[in-house]
Amino acid sequence: MKKKLLCIFLLIFSKGFSQTNYPKKLSTSTVFELGKKYQKRALWFQEIPQYNRDSSTYYFDKATNLLQTNSPIQYELLANIYLQRSNFLACNYALAGIDSLAVIGWSYVTKTAKNEQNILLEYDFLINWARIKLELGEHKKALKLFSKALIIAEDFKNPELEARNLMNKGGFYERYNLEEEEKLSFENLSKSLSYYQKMRKEKRPIELFSTYRSLINYYTERSSDSVYHYLNKMLPVLKYTKNPIIHSWYYVRLGRELITSPVEGQSIISQHQYDEGKSNIIKALKILEKYKTE
Repeated sequence: MKKKLLCIFLLIFSKGFSQTNYPKKLSTSTVFELGKKYQKRALWFQEIPQYNRDSSTYYFDKATNLLQTNSPIQYELLANIYLQRSNFLACNYALAGIDSLAVIGWSYVTKTAKNEQNILLEYDFLINWARIKLELGEHKKALKLFSKALIIAEDFKNPELEARNLMNKGGFYERYNLEEEEKLSFENLSKSLSYYQKMRKEKRPIELFSTYRSLINYYTERSSDSVYHYLNKMLPVLKYTKNPIIHSWYYVRLGRELITSPVEGQSIISQHQYDEGKSNIIKALKILEKYKTE
């Protein structure tokens, strides 16, 4: 009986506390500021050394729940958050999961005001979603989304936006895996790289990583020397990327190459090279285990 009374007591008072500690209706500016605060915290938990996927998800949920339950709905911020949650490169969830998040996010993109900033948001969203669909094997849907993004990019005049579009085109064509598209992939990636290599690595590490990764994939089965060349180029970029998925990708890819292809100037894979390859793959697995990204 005492336990039941204690439970009732707690329920009554917890309800009372919740009513008095929080206002019934938050102002639009307060909702925006809180949403941004939760969003920033969620992104913070996607970085080394504090990487924690569950904590990131918790703060993303707090942000979206807040924004979805307070009027007026702030579509632009919600669209941005869902773009970050469904980010293919960050790999926050399984492909089917980030595809589902992209569906929700797109509903907010379509409701944003049509200004220059939101047009770029729409472009980024379409590119990311196209990549997700491509990896899911839904090539027709991927191509449709990608084509919409290219129509938007026709108005890009800024050199940085042009370089971003070249990088995205190169990456998409490389993954589309048709001979004609692969030729276009190399051309676009080379032009994009010529722009990003002029900048300091810490300014555009994700763009450099993405371009090098696509070039590594392009040269796989074509030229092991070129694969090693771009892996060497990628290594100093890792210093400025804080996502463990990126780091593990590098060490897996390097390990695979060392196990399967002689280094430049050698005709066979030595035992030392083979052991080094295994060591890099183990290193990648330890990174995934440490940050619980499996």
